[in-house]
Amino acid sequence: MKLLKNLLLLFLFTATACSKDTPDTVVTNFQDALEKMDLERAKSYISKDAIPIFDMLIKMADENGSEDIEAGQDITFTIKSVDINDAEDIAAVISQMIDNSGGVVDETTFSLVKEEGKWKIIF
Repeated sequence: MKLLKNLLLLFLFTATACSKDTPDTVVTNFQDALEKMDLERAKSYISKDAIPIFDMLIKMADENGSEDIEAGQDITFTIKSVDINDAEDIAAVISQMIDNSGGVVDETTFSLVKEEGKWKIIF
């Protein structure tokens, strides 16, 4: 029984240590979810306090129509920089949206905070 308990603890430690919960991964996954219009998955990367704001922004975008990206435009997202303040459990990630010609279309700074041990996007 003790061996089973130790193996379980080792598995949990390894799974936690190997998880990709870094600010840049959270932003990349959030952007990927938005690009695929997977709003529930996108919400999983947002702070609990920011979900009502996110819902309001999505509703406004639906009502006003989307004018962000032209049809057929090939867009990629890259992380330009990550600044983590471990003392306060906050981070800032600067992401760039780049079009198929290599030009920067937009640059966004995401603020993140640790919530229940995981990085979450705040607005």
